[in-house]
Amino acid sequence: MKSTIVAYKSDETKTEELAECYLQTHKASHRYLAYRDIPKFINKFVKGRRTLDFGSGTGASAEFLYNLDLDVIGLDVSWNMLEKARSNFPYMKFHHVDDLTPNGDFDFVFSSFVLLELSTKKEIIQYLKKSLSFLKEGGVFIGITGSEHLYSLSREWVSFNADFEENRNLQAGDIVKLALKHLEIEFYDYYWRESDYLDCFKKANLEILKTHSPLGFLDESHSWEDEIAYSPFTVFIAKKTIST
Repeated sequence: MKSTIVAYKSDETKTEELAECYLQTHKASHRYLAYRDIPKFINKFVKGRRTLDFGSGTGASAEFLYNLDLDVIGLDVSWNMLEKARSNFPYMKFHHVDDLTPNGDFDFVFSSFVLLELSTKKEIIQYLKKSLSFLKEGGVFIGITGSEHLYSLSREWVSFNADFEENRNLQAGDIVKLALKHLEIEFYDYYWRESDYLDCFKKANLEILKTHSPLGFLDESHSWEDEIAYSPFTVFIAKKTIST
């Protein structure tokens, strides 16, 4: 099977072929680890059920939220992604980002692997501010992104291979490369440190409630490698304050 390169560095809208590749990742082990602890954060911090999955892609994250008994609407910039999501999950609503007007009526905005697709801190801040415009006062934003460990050449992950020349001597904003081992799919993303993200949250006037680095456990069904000691992901939980 030939590797497919998903080029986030391109300004082109994700193609139908790339959307089809995304469907293959829905049950991948990395999603389990990234999402495993999200329900407890929702229970602790989110008040209400009205949820926006901002960057819903082909619908994996929306389905996850729907199964938590949340009232979910998916939102994405790619028509091809939306077509796949609507086809696979006809019982949920998915909208193009241009077709949903922000009116501050959502209790919760979820962001799954979107922040690492954004090429500048300005873009990250704009995305966070857009998320704010959908949230009620006191509403909560939870975002999952890659950690600083994810692209390390010395790490051994169950799902990922990060041993690429692009990942040497990384600086903030550099293009990074990652491959999903079992699906033979390659991704280009952008490298941001936790401090870069925190600066963007501050400039977007989102109050950080918690940062979390999910680790794999020995008693889980996945044969974790470095996930036991190092997290490939960072989860940010933030709140829209009254002063925003």
